Amino acid sequence: MTELIPAILAKDEATFRSRLAIAEMLASIVQLDIMDGHFVPNATWYDPAALKTIKTNARYELHLMVSDPTAYIGASEHMTNIARIIWHIEVAIAHDVLINWCHKLKIEPGLALSPETPVGRLAPFAESVDEILVLGVTPGFSGQNIQPHAIEHVKEIRARWPNVIVGFDGGVNVQTIPHLREAGVTRFYAASAIFQAHNPEKAYKALSAIL
Repeated sequence: MTELIPAILAKDEATFRSRLAIAEMLASIVQLDIMDGHFVPNATWYDPAALKTIKTNARYELHLMVSDPTAYIGASEHMTNIARIIWHIEVAIAHDVLINWCHKLKIEPGLALSPETPVGRLAPFAESVDEILVLGVTPGFSGQNIQPHAIEHVKEIRARWPNVIVGFDGGVNVQTIPHLREAGVTRFYAASAIFQAHNPEKAYKALSAIL
């Protein structure tokens, strides 16, 4: 089954709220792109205390582009609407400990792979996570074009671990979705293709129609 998830990259709470108001009408899960300004050269808004006060029927997925995923998982421990947390394989951390922690919290763990990272880095953990998220672009900024070898990463992951959900983030649009789907992607993330469109709802439906 294929799935299209709106991804929100927000610099402040007001932007997050306005994009969430759109996204929650379109999908049951919304991805929050969280950047700390260290792991990537950009920083985004994320305030768990404020997030708890926002009423929404949507569940959240956290894509942690951060140097210390542990702190963010800990801050999310008592949030009941966190469906999934994804962090990067490139972070020097005990991934198995975080994976087990998420399982105990009934949160789906996932690992993200940046374009320059070999797929083999995932091998010790690939069968323990619920999703492998392939980055089609260097993480940090929205609106970039796909780096072609990222599609080769998808193919390799699908061949090595055929049962894992393969997500793709970066450069997802009406032109790229057919190629990504053919390579083996089943979960698609779109940010600029939705929120920079003149009509985000229409853009989301156009993307969904070609899944």
